[in-house]
Amino acid sequence: MSLELSNSMKTFYLAKEPGKGVLSDLFRLSGDVTVVDCLNAYGDYYRKIGYNCISKDEYSNLKTMPNKTYNSIGNPPYQALKKEGKKGKGGNNSLYIQFIKQAIKLSKDSGVVSLITPPAAIIKNTEFKKPSRILKNMIESGSLDLIDLTVDKHFNVGTPICRWQFTDGKSQGKVKVIFPDCTEYYDIEDLYYLPPTSTKIERNLYKKIINNADGDALIVVRGQKSQDCTMERFGYPKVQIGGSGVLGFEQKFYDFMSSKIGLWLLDYVRRHDQMIYHNAISGIKIPKGGFNLTKEELELIQNGNWINFSRVKSI
Repeated sequence: MSLELSNSMKTFYLAKEPGKGVLSDLFRLSGDVTVVDCLNAYGDYYRKIGYNCISKDEYSNLKTMPNKTYNSIGNPPYQALKKEGKKGKGGNNSLYIQFIKQAIKLSKDSGVVSLITPPAAIIKNTEFKKPSRILKNMIESGSLDLIDLTVDKHFNVGTPICRWQFTDGKSQGKVKVIFPDCTEYYDIEDLYYLPPTSTKIERNLYKKIINNADGDALIVVRGQKSQDCTMERFGYPKVQIGGSGVLGFEQKFYDFMSSKIGLWLLDYVRRHDQMIYHNAISGIKIPKGGFNLTKEELELIQNGNWINFSRVKSI
């Protein structure tokens, strides 16, 4: 993990197992470094090799102090043990979000946070044109400087992974985003939603769709509310007239929602966790004559295998 840190600051390194990557990172760090044993299992080992070490519980309970600046870097665990009685697709068990919140809190007075986590907490909004709660917190207190979507190749954990960097107290400017095929600089508003995998053509098409001001606004509701059309919230969208899907919308939007561009849009917005958040697409305006696509965008839509009911019934 490449990161320039001031020796006058205290750095917390959030660690899991003491593997080669962790030990290599620690070897390159200088100054006042404390290891956070995020699994509460390897504290004795880290102390044995010469590092100050605290438990994840001690880290979680730390308070900011006047004239003290803390950096937090590393690769915290992503999921906690499943909570009894909690329903859903894992969001209730996202332990890494707790680490992010505490790291940002401790970064007061120009501290730096650089973590490897799933990108969903930062660049997966669940409300149309609004940032995620974590990103909103970052914008209000400092600057998101970097998102690297290429680190996924170094991990095999069954979920998208990225590296990101935040600086407290810094004015928000363009954000450097590293993709597998290019590096681009984004206004923060264009990162309210960014899937872990995409092409430049897709990113431009999504921006065109959400910024369109012509036509009727699509309204999608959750729950059985006697809507003309329904679709599912998780996995294959199953857009249909009638049906018993969890999400509903008016029939005047059926042609768009069941078309190739509509199904592409549903594919694009569920790439983080296969979940379609109704408030994230409610508000998109659908022009009566359809969207004006470039040649490249039209080829993308026409040649893609955008799934509706199943892999067999894709269009």
